[in-house]
Amino acid sequence: MAQLHFLNRKRIKEIFKILETQYGLKKVYEEKLNYVFMINGDNRINIIDPSISNINLDVLHISSLGLYFGELKENENNKGSEMRLSIEGSQIIGPFATKNVVEISEGLMRLWIRGYDIEIKVNDNLKSERKNEIEMKDYNKKMNDEKKNEKLENAKQENAFVILKYKNDFFGCGRLKDGIILNHIPKERRIKSED
Repeated sequence: MAQLHFLNRKRIKEIFKILETQYGLKKVYEEKLNYVFMINGDNRINIIDPSISNINLDVLHISSLGLYFGELKENENNKGSEMRLSIEGSQIIGPFATKNVVEISEGLMRLWIRGYDIEIKVNDNLKSERKNEIEMKDYNKKMNDEKKNEKLENAKQENAFVILKYKNDFFGCGRLKDGIILNHIPKERRIKSED
């Protein structure tokens, strides 16, 4: 098992910057994420309560510590790093995310938790920041510009990690590629029963 290392403030700020860029987080999230961050050799990030500093870890033989938050990955377009969140990581970050959140139906949620990749219509499901800014009185005037901008925004979000949301619950993270969200739920965490 890879050795866990505590991250310093500079490295944590880099992770926050990746999360801000990727998920458009609201400003209050940093106060809510008051955790100690650790990383292993596989770039898997765990978080734990700050009270861990009261324990002398040098005398303990620990193979795992804290909550698995996500994994830092190199972007497929060679544009730096990106974060693939765990289910718990999506539940922590999801309420603060303003982009790359896909709201799915109950049927798609049931497929997702069973480990299936799901197909979506990109323009219909991804949240658009501009969509909320348009007032009804200006709707007809701005409709053509809005459609162009939404397609551009969603094109940027293709081949990106997205958080899946059903109602008020978050169900993990998957890579959106060609209108399909690729499932990253580990086999041991998938629901096996059929409804």
